[in-house]
Amino acid sequence: MKFSVHNEFNLVPVELKNKTYIVGGFVRDLILGKKSNDIDFVVCDSSHEEMISLGFKKVGKDFPVYLDKYGNEFALARTERKSSKGYNGFEVSIDNVSLEEDLLRRDITINSMAIDCNGNLIDPYDGFLDLKYGVIRHTSLNFAEDPVRVLRVARFRARYNFIVSNETRELMYSLKEELKELEPNRVFKELEKALSLDNVHLFFEELKESKTLEFIFPDIGLMTKIEHNSKYHCEGSVYNHSILALREACKLTDLKEVRLAAFLHDIAKVDSFVKYGDFKSHYKKDLIYEAVNCFAKKIALPKLYKKMIIMGALYHHKIHDLETLKAKTILKMFNEKSFAQNIEELNGLITIAKSDDLGRVVSNYSYYRSLNQEELEGIFNSGSLPSFLFDGCSFSKIEKSTVNEKLLKSLFIEYKKPVKEEVAEFKANNHTKKSISDFVYELKLKKLKGVLNGFKNKKESKWKNNREHFKRNQ
Repeated sequence: MKFSVHNEFNLVPVELKNKTYIVGGFVRDLILGKKSNDIDFVVCDSSHEEMISLGFKKVGKDFPVYLDKYGNEFALARTERKSSKGYNGFEVSIDNVSLEEDLLRRDITINSMAIDCNGNLIDPYDGFLDLKYGVIRHTSLNFAEDPVRVLRVARFRARYNFIVSNETRELMYSLKEELKELEPNRVFKELEKALSLDNVHLFFEELKESKTLEFIFPDIGLMTKIEHNSKYHCEGSVYNHSILALREACKLTDLKEVRLAAFLHDIAKVDSFVKYGDFKSHYKKDLIYEAVNCFAKKIALPKLYKKMIIMGALYHHKIHDLETLKAKTILKMFNEKSFAQNIEELNGLITIAKSDDLGRVVSNYSYYRSLNQEELEGIFNSGSLPSFLFDGCSFSKIEKSTVNEKLLKSLFIEYKKPVKEEVAEFKANNHTKKSISDFVYELKLKKLKGVLNGFKNKKESKWKNNREHFKRNQ
């Protein structure tokens, strides 16, 4: 099999052309017919001295990696042997290393192919066949030398919707103790890449199915063990509902922090259940902050993500109930530092609340049971079927969110309007700092009441018009 790579090899110095190969993701994506912006070259039978003499600059402290003057990456063919813990804990050899030996050290077979300067595919580990049949398989037992590869396998499943071989899953599970000690930064890096994928739920599903989830994300692992047991949450475990919410969030936004926050909007349910035996306390600030801080610390979660998760966990239920809230309650919510500070954050919160709604399955029967994975998949992949019958019990997916986005944004915009002129006039009468604060509070409260009353009147008017229309047509 041959590929057209003439343009790519124009980047390679003539002295290296016959011993240089394109490797890794570029080859995989070329076979799949996908565009790849990253290109990696491997150079065999060369040396540090030759690379420097040809104008390359060494950039890898522990690995023989070089950049040309255009920023393209070239690496000397190498073997690696694990010698100590950590990402850099490898003994590297570049002496008489063949291309096949270099490819053998790579993680999975679909990443262990190369193309030479004539466009010939070099595939010693059957990566092409695995790519053809949609299989993710470890290239060799060297896979186990870097446990982060477990996360990479999960990410590739989410990216391509391939299946993972049973042998690879067994190898992934065998690394469970090492997975507990992963560097937080490396975990977040893989998670962030996964969150950019529309099928990111498969990232977590693969970790769950390979039984490695609880060792990397113990908080999420616990979600799989806590059942909702409610006719308003027939998805079964907290994890199942969270996964469904994540799937819905991916349809609504590309923002990675919002997707993760939608997935973790019920993050405090585990602690609530463990401490109190129910979910009634999962909205409490202390439980939410404790759960989020614990999760964030383990994976070096940036502040942007952390704030969005806290906001989603604290307020998604209030957004659902917005039309029933009093103006004072809404003002108190808006005044809190943990609430949205701008319209972009508010949009994130709205997406989280909508995803929570749309990720639910309910039953109208007094008798109900939790659905299994196959039944849930059937409902969520069915399109527009209104309901399903399992064991004589009817189940329905929530098709439309109850979030009143228009009302929430109207209230928030009114709340954010400047009140400088009114305050300046009030200050002119030599009022105290507290009285000024009280004045601002009452002023904003009045504005919010005006929005709520306007919404209520409009709703009542619409209801009356509909009733009159119905009477005329009887």
